[in-house]
Amino acid sequence: MTHAPDHPRLSGYAVVVHDGAVLLSGLTGDERWTLPGGGVDFGEHPADAAVREAREETGLEIALGDLLGIDSLVVVAGETGEQQHAVRVLYTATVVAGELAAEADGSTDRVAWHRLDGLDRLPLVELVRTALSLAGHDVPADREGVVDAG
Repeated sequence: MTHAPDHPRLSGYAVVVHDGAVLLSGLTGDERWTLPGGGVDFGEHPADAAVREAREETGLEIALGDLLGIDSLVVVAGETGEQQHAVRVLYTATVVAGELAAEADGSTDRVAWHRLDGLDRLPLVELVRTALSLAGHDVPADREGVVDAG
């Protein structure tokens, strides 16, 4: 998805929690974990983007549940160092089909279920904590020095 640096980047993300574990994708070239999801294509609804991105990043088909909320913040884009206004639409979701498989040649390169009570030992982008909190889950303390606003 292309966008001007002075315009917000809209994206949709899925919070998939099952049996005390949350589905997370590992960022390519980065140790941090994030939620399945990503940028909205032109003309695409954020809910459709969340479903599409989850399929691409995890190999799983999901069904969206509730709209959890919208997270809006300014971040520094990785390689360019430019500021970017990120607007992330967050949904609950459940798995309906598919086999867990990592994305090939994409923004993520790992996928796994991680126990909610073990997230304090993982490097997470802040979006994971924000979304889990909105979904009513206890969010463990940050792992010192690893979590950022990504």
